[in-house]
Amino acid sequence: MVRQTGLSNAGPRPPQQKTHPGAQAPSGIRAPSAAQPQPSGGTEPEETAEQRRELKTACDALSAAEREGGYAAARRACEARLESIPHTLAWRLHLELAECAKRSADLVQVKYHLEQSLVPPPKIAQVWLEACRTFEELGELEECRSLVERGLESCPASEPLTLKLVRILERLDDLDTLRSVVGSLRHEPLEKVCKVFIEAAHIEVRAGNVDGARALLNGIMVRMPHHGPIFCEACHLEALLGDWQAALSIAEAGVQTCCKHGPLWFSLVQLAEKANGPQSAQEYASQALRNASQELHWKFHFEVAAAYSRDGDLQRSRHFIGLAALNCPKHLRWKIWLLASRTELWYGSADASRQLLAKAASDVPCKMKASVCIERARTEEFLGDLQMARAALAEAQAFEGHDWKVFLESIFMETRAGSLATAKQAALAALEVQPAFGRLWSALATVEHSTVEGIETAMFTCRKASQEVPKSGEVWCEFARVYMNPIGASFDLDRAHKCLEFAIRLTPQYGDSFLELLRLRFLLEIRHQLRADAVAAGWLTATTSSGNESQLQVLALVLQRLQKQLVDGMRSGSFSFKAEGKPSIQEDKEGQLVPLEQLDMLCAYADPNYGFLWFWNRQSNLSSPREVMQKMHQEIISDLVDGGALNTYLWALACGVFGLDISNRAISPLNENADRQFTTRDFVVGSVRLSHCFAHGSANLESLERWRLIFGSDILCA
Repeated sequence: MVRQTGLSNAGPRPPQQKTHPGAQAPSGIRAPSAAQPQPSGGTEPEETAEQRRELKTACDALSAAEREGGYAAARRACEARLESIPHTLAWRLHLELAECAKRSADLVQVKYHLEQSLVPPPKIAQVWLEACRTFEELGELEECRSLVERGLESCPASEPLTLKLVRILERLDDLDTLRSVVGSLRHEPLEKVCKVFIEAAHIEVRAGNVDGARALLNGIMVRMPHHGPIFCEACHLEALLGDWQAALSIAEAGVQTCCKHGPLWFSLVQLAEKANGPQSAQEYASQALRNASQELHWKFHFEVAAAYSRDGDLQRSRHFIGLAALNCPKHLRWKIWLLASRTELWYGSADASRQLLAKAASDVPCKMKASVCIERARTEEFLGDLQMARAALAEAQAFEGHDWKVFLESIFMETRAGSLATAKQAALAALEVQPAFGRLWSALATVEHSTVEGIETAMFTCRKASQEVPKSGEVWCEFARVYMNPIGASFDLDRAHKCLEFAIRLTPQYGDSFLELLRLRFLLEIRHQLRADAVAAGWLTATTSSGNESQLQVLALVLQRLQKQLVDGMRSGSFSFKAEGKPSIQEDKEGQLVPLEQLDMLCAYADPNYGFLWFWNRQSNLSSPREVMQKMHQEIISDLVDGGALNTYLWALACGVFGLDISNRAISPLNENADRQFTTRDFVVGSVRLSHCFAHGSANLESLERWRLIFGSDILCA
């Protein structure tokens, strides 16, 4: 049966891609074998210089018309010029118009122009990919699948289209077809489909078929022993699984046949440090210096210096910093001085740190001066001199003007200092000039959430931000945090789950979303156990939701028993997740929600690199995503058991499950004898201690905790 598509008028439906009868092996996907190359599809005639000029003029006119009169004016401008554009290039104008229609929220016209861009079926893969991207943004994955399959009929040898099809099939959870498609490529030249097989291996890992993935990558490495990226991918896969020794062994084998491949040497050095310490990293770096390009030598010295710095060997770190500086190009030397500055600062040499920052400021190119100013601001903040830190950020502002990163650093610094009013003013000022950056909106929402009675203001900010930057995962994560605040009026785990699904899909590099999903997983399990309690279930079915005094007393006894059971389980390590928490929002029942049982693997593949909560739980720059998740697991249990937050969460969940009046959340009988009474400010983020820092400043934290919050940055990876 032929699937229907929204582009049904674009021509007859081509047949489905044929699959090889033996494509699906018992373990997943068979490893490919080298064979004779197959004939590839045709290509469009090359554009002339005159045609490119005409096309550029038409696109400029279309953009100008859209600014003046929106989509309708842009379409009129396009129609006036279509006759002068060769039909082989007209698809570009239709794709531009599809984007205009999308900005005007006219989905009918979006599909119409995508249809026109594919008539006649182009032999350029990029056209099909652009059309597919639009449908993917609309969430119409079946449409994407149909388009890519049609594109492969026109461009049968296109690796990007095949790669796109494989990824779409994974999202549709059609692994049988995916394996058949990949298996049918066994007779293609391996160098032309290598990326598809690598992606298939990672898909098998995410599907739980680790042995099949390893067999596939091993087969590719055997057949392409001089292709360094294959060994890098195999190392990456083993590192994702937490097998550092296996990853190290693969890297060692790889550099024997790919001795000039720099990225593989860097992987080997980093894996050696992770597995065996800085001395091992130094030994492999010495081998790399004899084989890799001389342009990379300073980076190997840099890596070894950072390794010894993390290990506490200051003298050796200084030695390799000096070697890195001697071998480094002058325009990059400032990065070495920043690493040296951080090293000296951590080991107590404040004056040396400032001198190195001054050296970095003299060597840094003009366009990167703001980065050095930000580093200086962080150094002064760590030393406790906020006035100097603010002056450094003011200097950075003078260099960069309205750079959002400088604004963001100012907001973070004031938040860490507990100056929430100043932080809010900085955020509002930043959004006046940079309203299109989600991180600024999320920072504002966090600051507002941290104030007294600020949860409603935070919700208002999130709603406004979702209109301004709907694709910002950071904003959707803040939405979820408001929904997970057990004292707030908006407490709703199902909505929080949906918001976090958006956050991870839109901005997977934002680590806080994954950590908040882990907190949500705990809360969903607690709710599941509450509903499963026999007495609670009887109370729910036998009474109304009036919440009179006798009913509340019975419920309090049920919650006290469940609380003891949960505390004992968490302390003994026997607490486990039996419910994977499917949301109950009926309109979303067809949606693809994040499978919580695969959270660790999803996080490992996303490889997040920023977020306040992420830095709080990342013990060092070598910490893997899996290790950060494990630390967050411990943090949540500490908050629930030792911090006393379990009582507050239990009562909020009970109010939701049993339909009690929302005002009852503030008078939980479980908290009558508690040592601490919580407020909304204690649940701003997934860690009660970190939420307390937002509300009252970070001055009382230990040095290492302050270091992680201040220097856990994407400005410099050192």
